[in-house]
Amino acid sequence: MKSRNVVVIGLMSAGVAQANLIVNGSFEDIEGPAYEQGILPPPWVQVSSVLPNADTYSNDGSYGLYPDDLGNFSGVTAFDGIRWVAGWSQHPESFGQYLNTPLTPGRQYEISAHLIQAKRSDLDNPGGYKLLLVDGVLPTASAVLGTLAPTTDSDSWEPRTMTFTAPANAASLPLLVFEPYASEPSAWAYPGIDSVSLMLVPEQAEPNLTVTSINITDGDGSPITPVAGQGFYVRVDFQYDNPVCSPYRIRRVVNGWENLSVPISWGCDHTGSTLWSHLWGRWLMHHGGTYSVTVTLDADNAIAETNEADNTATLDLTVQGDVTPEWALVGAERGMELLGDGTDVIVGTMDDALDFNHPWLAGNDSHGRPRLVAAAQNTLGPGGSPLNAGHATAVMGIVLARGANPGDITGLAPDARYITAEFINRANIQGLQERDVLDAAGFLVANGAEVINMPWTWYYGTPEESLTGECSVTAIMADYLSYGRNIVCVTAVNEYTAFLGAPVPPTAPASARNVVAAGGLESIRPDGPGDLRAWSLQDHGPTVDGRCKPDLLGNAAESSVGPAASWQEGFPAGDDYWGNSVAMPFVTGAVAQMLDYGKHHGQSTDHRVIKAIIMNSGRHALRSDGSAWSNSPTHPLDDEQGTGILDLQRVYDMYSAGMQCAGQVPTRGYALDRVLGNTQPPPGRVVYRLGNVIGPADLDVTLVWDRPAFWNDANRNGIIDASDSFYTDPNDTQDNLDLVLLKEGAEIAASRSTVDNVEYISMRGLPSGSYALLVDWMDVPGAGNGETFALAWYLKGTTTLPPVAPADLDQSGRVDFGDVQYFNRCASGPAIPVTDGCCERADLDHDADVDQDDFGILQRCYSGAGRPADPNCVG
Repeated sequence: MKSRNVVVIGLMSAGVAQANLIVNGSFEDIEGPAYEQGILPPPWVQVSSVLPNADTYSNDGSYGLYPDDLGNFSGVTAFDGIRWVAGWSQHPESFGQYLNTPLTPGRQYEISAHLIQAKRSDLDNPGGYKLLLVDGVLPTASAVLGTLAPTTDSDSWEPRTMTFTAPANAASLPLLVFEPYASEPSAWAYPGIDSVSLMLVPEQAEPNLTVTSINITDGDGSPITPVAGQGFYVRVDFQYDNPVCSPYRIRRVVNGWENLSVPISWGCDHTGSTLWSHLWGRWLMHHGGTYSVTVTLDADNAIAETNEADNTATLDLTVQGDVTPEWALVGAERGMELLGDGTDVIVGTMDDALDFNHPWLAGNDSHGRPRLVAAAQNTLGPGGSPLNAGHATAVMGIVLARGANPGDITGLAPDARYITAEFINRANIQGLQERDVLDAAGFLVANGAEVINMPWTWYYGTPEESLTGECSVTAIMADYLSYGRNIVCVTAVNEYTAFLGAPVPPTAPASARNVVAAGGLESIRPDGPGDLRAWSLQDHGPTVDGRCKPDLLGNAAESSVGPAASWQEGFPAGDDYWGNSVAMPFVTGAVAQMLDYGKHHGQSTDHRVIKAIIMNSGRHALRSDGSAWSNSPTHPLDDEQGTGILDLQRVYDMYSAGMQCAGQVPTRGYALDRVLGNTQPPPGRVVYRLGNVIGPADLDVTLVWDRPAFWNDANRNGIIDASDSFYTDPNDTQDNLDLVLLKEGAEIAASRSTVDNVEYISMRGLPSGSYALLVDWMDVPGAGNGETFALAWYLKGTTTLPPVAPADLDQSGRVDFGDVQYFNRCASGPAIPVTDGCCERADLDHDADVDQDDFGILQRCYSGAGRPADPNCVG
């Protein structure tokens, strides 16, 4: 994932330099060449009456003395320029300068200079200078200011500084005097001095921080007006007057989320008024609207300021657009409105850790129950949050997040409860103990998961078994969870293509058969390709055994939005997630919405029904190269996108239409039925009649069934765990069903894959006519005598349905052998109530059972093949 925080430092202005009150402080300006002792360049003056008094030295002897005269400074050169001065401590040889600007009593001044120790053996002793103010060269009044510290036994110039406060009578003491002294009274010192300065120390006014503006920007600091789901940064421009070096922090509160910057000391070593710019982020808003952004400088009050009130400012942030684009793409909020928000549904995730303390994932459901049902993961992070929580928090937040206001992300199923099992150390945290993948699966099953999100590639076995969906762990495991436990398993088609540079067939568990394998789209953001295409970096079919994968596309796999594990730092969401891991949870969330609706509206929650409807909602996109969606009768799905992009409005239209029985059906709906095997001619067949279509019309039909998969409870403890395995039975193999579309009784389209357990027909622009759907059972060794299947269809158009005779059980317009087969499936016996709603039509004498009396009526109304049924025949 990309970096979340950016800091930009901008200094726009600094303080003003101070003036030196000493004239000719480096002794460079002279009246002319002169070679003698006891002379000083003007305006420096001798103060002592001793002759020859203080001396000037020049590197070239052009004024005063040569450095090696009398061996006093042999080998020394000036610190600044070519000249310096030295005074003997014995007399002492004092010198000074009349100040052009009188010192102001009570103000602080700083004297600085560079000193060097003489080289002659009797003068090579530490020495410095005492500083005085006097009234003239023959002083009658004076004030001691302090001392420049003595030299050390060094061969180089040494800096010295002294600060003093001007005395009350400074105006009457205009002469600043430098009086040499030896640090040891019994010794002689002859310190050289150069580069002298006298500065007024600026009065240190109280510091003050002031917000001058708040701007919403991109990561480079350029102002933007963000749209829903787009990340942005908050730049604060501020003025810092009379800065000090104390560290301070900047607080930003964005839509109620607080972030404190790291401590900074910007302004230290500057004076006066300075301007700064600080950039931090990244935040985003889930919905368009107006939100509050508040910035506070020196949030901890670490600096005593003259005005604390101007530290804080608030901006009303305008976010354009409606809702985060990924939510809009699949109609996530429409699905929540129509289907439900996951109430009474338990969602499972097996992945890295899920941060259940994230405020969007915490709390209770609408019935007052804790949303977190159970967790098998570490709690080693701050406040009991887990470490290793970056992936699952973003992924499952798309399903489960429940924002407190429109600016926060709200997932597809914010009232769902959840279970989390950590088995992948994605963060590579040293010493982190991870459970086995089967222990994780068993934990979810034991705690009641109804849909499991599997955003990973993981298998035990050979690569070939993984690619064909035949590895016991995790492909057959996932198939068993669906087939044996009625759990919808949503898997992510992985993205080895992104790393290997060539498409790879999906590996386990995405290569399993009974799961819903979800792929992703290229970026759907404004800077994306401009159309909806399958993600070029995802793996896809055909698998090595010729099956189509993925089943459908969940959402964008690039620059996607999700909740963030960095919420404790004030960044609850991110928009830089990529991979099918963030595309597939939209499918998981759709499943949770469907299970909510099914439970509360009496619809089937069979995993096959869920899969058939979700797949049949797919809206075709483009392939990654921009070409159109495509399939063939033996290859029913597009290898890169399955049926297309999840559409929750279409899901609702089919699911809410209710479960239909074989025979005449409405334009949208689903069926959960069983096709009988080839026990007697003709082969097993179930017919769904769409009636007379008034064209043109569009039709999508999806047929799914299970590959039988079984659990080997090796330690016989009744719990799925690491000692167990999963298997298929050669005597109970995957059936082969075909899906056929008839017009006026003639086949016009078919899906006849021999390896998939999905068949799909998609037709556009159907002309007017009478249409029917056939589910055919094909004889496969070891497949048994029938198979339960789910069928979902979506016809966009108008149909009319002809009247049905009472004994025409399969509603074919005839009472023939098909009705006999229908009766045989429904026969219950005398006084045994009918429990299958589709068999109620076989209760021809309306006594709540299907027995010989009803068969007698069927016999009397029998019309035979090709002969219309008598609508008045009631036995």
